[in-house]
This record gives sequence, structure tokens and C-alpha cells, in this order.
Amino acid sequence: MGPIKISGSEGQFSAHAPLATYESPVWPSVGRGAKLSRLTENGIVTTLIDEKMTRSILLIAPDAAVANNTARQLQTEFAELAAVVGQTSRFAELIGMHPQITANLLFIRFEFRTGDASGHNMATLAADHLIAHILTRYPQMEYGSISGNCAATKSRPRSTAS
Repeated sequence: MGPIKISGSEGQFSAHAPLATYESPVWPSVGRGAKLSRLTENGIVTTLIDEKMTRSILLIAPDAAVANNTARQLQTEFAELAAVVGQTSRFAELIGMHPQITANLLFIRFEFRTGDASGHNMATLAADHLIAHILTRYPQMEYGSISGNCAATKSRPRSTAS
């Protein structure tokens, strides 16, 4: 579709964007939106706030106290967790960790820098290794999910538009 006119913190440009859908009624609507972007002075205005990839894992504890103690201990072991990530890729870097507890469930949202790659696979591989490491160090915890529904993706405005 396009071209779509985009402007913002990364500059101003026009780009064609793929539209992957079999819902043919959507095509004219998206086409009208692309046309409208070209009729305005700035087009679609974006602001790049941050550039990272996240994965939110889910671990299950016997109770909330164990989940809380594990979360607190993991926060003191950030350097060790970063080293685990460093072994999975020469580009992946652990830059943040945000635990959240709901009852006996421990959600941990890991933030990664992934260089110039979008980093979907890189972040998933790193999260998988982090889970294995955590479960080895904390045997009272159980695997819940590699995707705890709190993850985000990294999009580069000059190459994709969402």
C-alpha cells in the first residue's frame, strides 16, 4: 500500500507498506488512509521514544511469598542474567527487567537491545535461556510460558509503519 507519508523524530519520508490480509474489503480502506496521509502537510506523525525488544516470561511459584522472594533475589542478580543473555548472541544485550506478581504467578518482562536486527528470535532465544537459568537456580519455580502477554516489539520508523 502507499506510498504513505510519514514524519517525525526520524525525519520525513514516503514508503510503501505491505498489506498481508485476505480481507479484500480492508484494502480500499487502507488505500484511502495512505492517500489521506499524502494530502496532509506532515502525513502520519510519529515519535520514536525508545528502541528495544521485550519478552515477558511467566513462572509459577507455590505461593505469592515464593514468587516475591524470587523476584527480589533475581533483581540483585541482574549482571548474572545479563551474562546468560550474552551467551545466546553477540548482539543481544539485557538492559532491563521488570517483575510483576499476580497471586503465585511471576511475570518478568525482560528488555533487550538487539542491534540493527528487529530481534524477535534473538529475544525469544535469550528469554528461553533465562528461563532455564532461573529454573535451575530456583527449583521451587515452575515453567509457565515463554510469552506472558506483556511483550513489545521494536519497529524502526524508516522501515515499517504500524
